[in-house]
Amino acid sequence: MAGLGSNLAVISAVGTTGQAIRSLSVRGSLSQALVLAGYDVGSPVQGVARIGRVEIRGSLIASSIAAGVANTTPGQFGNVGDFAIGGVPGSRIGSLTVRGIAVGNGVPTDSFGVVAASFGRVRIGGTTLATPPGSITSPSGSNLFIHRL
Repeated sequence: MAGLGSNLAVISAVGTTGQAIRSLSVRGSLSQALVLAGYDVGSPVQGVARIGRVEIRGSLIASSIAAGVANTTPGQFGNVGDFAIGGVPGSRIGSLTVRGIAVGNGVPTDSFGVVAASFGRVRIGGTTLATPPGSITSPSGSNLFIHRL
């Protein structure tokens, strides 16, 4: 799944019981995309949003996956500007598996992230990552971050 240039591919959903996106499976890479749980047509509305299992069989490139989180700079995630929608930090990403690499785009003013209040297992390129509360981790040293509020 890939966006083109400045046109990002976007998936957004709101769940009536918080489960906004049950699962997401990408057979190849996820590139230039936004996956937003707790968003109604791009507008943040639900802080307790959850995403179940996310599996990306290729790489995660210049994309963000956010559950119940917005940022002080719209369209950016994975930095200190992330906050729980409505001030309620009840969001969760059940698991994230990226078989390839997870990288940003190398532009210093851009920030991409996988962001939620809590995570299940996070595995990138065969390595399981710890996600303690308040952590912001870059698995590749690029501008893509795993951020647990």
